[in-house]
Amino acid sequence: MSNMNKSQLSRPVTPDISHEAAKKMGLLPERSPRHSIAKKPHNKENESPKKAREILQSLDSKVTAQNQKIDDNVQRLK
Repeated sequence: MSNMNKSQLSRPVTPDISHEAAKKMGLLPERSPRHSIAKKPHNKENESPKKAREILQSLDSKVTAQNQKIDDNVQRLK
């Protein structure tokens, strides 16, 4: 045990299985997150500033409504 370095000791012990076997067992993702982001189709309609403003306003109103519900519940519980 004295000949093992610190990084070897801190690694979790995993059985040696093939990459394909690990994928079939669900231990590996189908694609890496970086790959799926890079391959995402380009959506032109969401690029316009007007569309972006509409989306932000919609999300803002939803958040405001949620915050109001939370405030109402907090007041009710006091």
